[in-house]
Amino acid sequence: MKLQEDFVPHPWVWGGQLQTIFGFILGQNQTRPTQRREVLPLNDGDAIALDINEPDSKLLRSEDRPIVLMLHGLGGCSESAYLLRISAKLNRTGLMTVRMNHRGCGREPVSAKKIYHSGSVDDLLAVLDFLAERYPNRPVLVTAFSLSATITLNALGQRPDECRKRSHWRHSIVVCPPLDLERSSRKIARISNRHIDYYYTRTLIEHCRSRHPEIYRRRMQGANLWRWNLRAFDQWVTAPEGGFLDRSDYYKQCSPLAFLAKIQKPTTLLAALDDPVVCTAALQQWSQVNSELEVVVTSSGGHMGFISKYPTLWHDRFWMDHFIVTRILNFFDLPIQGN
Repeated sequence: MKLQEDFVPHPWVWGGQLQTIFGFILGQNQTRPTQRREVLPLNDGDAIALDINEPDSKLLRSEDRPIVLMLHGLGGCSESAYLLRISAKLNRTGLMTVRMNHRGCGREPVSAKKIYHSGSVDDLLAVLDFLAERYPNRPVLVTAFSLSATITLNALGQRPDECRKRSHWRHSIVVCPPLDLERSSRKIARISNRHIDYYYTRTLIEHCRSRHPEIYRRRMQGANLWRWNLRAFDQWVTAPEGGFLDRSDYYKQCSPLAFLAKIQKPTTLLAALDDPVVCTAALQQWSQVNSELEVVVTSSGGHMGFISKYPTLWHDRFWMDHFIVTRILNFFDLPIQGN
């Protein structure tokens, strides 16, 4: 494990809780009009919406220019502030971005009877296959956050042969992935994290109520939902709707920690020691275990916060954006440009 000291937290935003909260609050005023939307039908009858933005300059649009596939975290969508922010920066540097909505997600969701969860590997692979068919000469880098980072690691670790065959998939950057779902769920359930638990649980309940009414009627109608937390939601909704025996079975099958050694594609994992959601102590054992997996851990940053003391190249304090964009450009040997 590499302890990354490049990130210096803002002195007014100290500790994992404040980094997490301010990372969420400060980035909300983001707009990025989608240039076009593609709807990808899935084999089970559901569909996924992809929001696509080309590079800002027409001179940078070419048939072999890299594509960055971006996946949102739990309760988010393609218009989550961090995706819009990072997508805009990547577009300005000449890269096309594809922001994926998980099933039923997005401002204008497409048909979805099933829910997404930490084991939704097939959906990610379906999108990658779509990109390979639509843009056959263009390499793809996956950037995934939180729960989607867990999905990406599960794909890479549980199905390495299938991932290796997708040669256009060159690299992945996963940010703050819950590696051990049982431990993460218990960490979120602590009194100190009640606000996080409340936010995730209410967001998921409302998502089911508005986007998956059949699931809501089947699993939640008549239940005392105000007493539910994230662990209860996983027990009574995620596990049975995802085809698992119960919450424990879901957590066991979809925790990527057990599969990290099997990853065969270059992967960068970014996390913070003071993340209130992710158990970063589990990362300590992964130094020198897998040469394809680079683990970068900062001393602070919270859960997808990383609010920096110093301005980045884009004259803001979002160090997470800076890390991701510069890593992508360095991987493809492209020039780094700020605002």
